[in-house]
Amino acid sequence: FCPWDDGRAAERVVRRVVLGETQPAPVVPLADRSPAPAACARSPLATVPQPSGPLPVTESR
Repeated sequence: FCPWDDGRAAERVVRRVVLGETQPAPVVPLADRSPAPAACARSPLATVPQPSGPLPVTESR
């Protein structure tokens, strides 16, 4: 992981390896790049309620 990645590394790999393109995709200059947001900057994941009792058995062999 690189916080200063231009966001197109995967695209460049796909274009070169999968599509066989020889011309590289344009690279975003360092001055125009911005750091990736921190993981703690996003909203927390939703919580899923747990069952209050044992789960019923619905299948038999």
